[in-house]
Amino acid sequence: MVQVIFFDTSDTLYHNDEFGNAFKVNKYKRLAEKLGISLAEATAKYKAKKEELKKTMSHPSGVFIMAEFGVDRMTNLEWVAEIDPRNFLQKDERLQQMIASLAASYKLGVITNILEKNFLAILDALGVPKEQFSYLVTADKVTKSKPYPEPFEKAVALAGVAPEECVYVGDSLKKDLIPAKNIGMKTVWVSAEAHEHEHVDAFCETIYDVLEKVDQINLQASP
Repeated sequence: MVQVIFFDTSDTLYHNDEFGNAFKVNKYKRLAEKLGISLAEATAKYKAKKEELKKTMSHPSGVFIMAEFGVDRMTNLEWVAEIDPRNFLQKDERLQQMIASLAASYKLGVITNILEKNFLAILDALGVPKEQFSYLVTADKVTKSKPYPEPFEKAVALAGVAPEECVYVGDSLKKDLIPAKNIGMKTVWVSAEAHEHEHVDAFCETIYDVLEKVDQINLQASP
């Protein structure tokens, strides 16, 4: 039976294109400053490097791409954290209610590729109490970010339960669900494009249906 539910952040707990674009523009701006080139040139170089890396890996992360330009992992993560989510996200009462309902029956956690301070700012912007999350596996708590197995393994270890007693909720098949399933976790795919897949136990279009999907997983596990 499910004991712990872990969440991804971007495009899972919230979806906001303007916020995501602000991350990208700031990243390109910082790269331009480092390389001493224009914003347009830095943007083009980053995108070209990403396409190049896709030839040898399925999901090159922003951290990995930036490393190709001599930007270390923590510097890249600090650049991401420069964008204040409170300028883009609003209080989400439906999300607050769902998280509260889940927290009444399960332990909750997060596995995310951003810094802890960044994640806490996102919760604050959404109006979700940080106290409802017992386990935080953020980018500053691991040496390698998703889709590497380390964050998922650390999450299970923190929870102190078997992997099959954990559910991971995310929007990315490659970055979230496949690595979570590979270590034995149950998975819920949140996406309008979600469909049946061998690495997915349940799927839904929005985060608001997760409680129902976790109950479904528990029913399937019942003898």
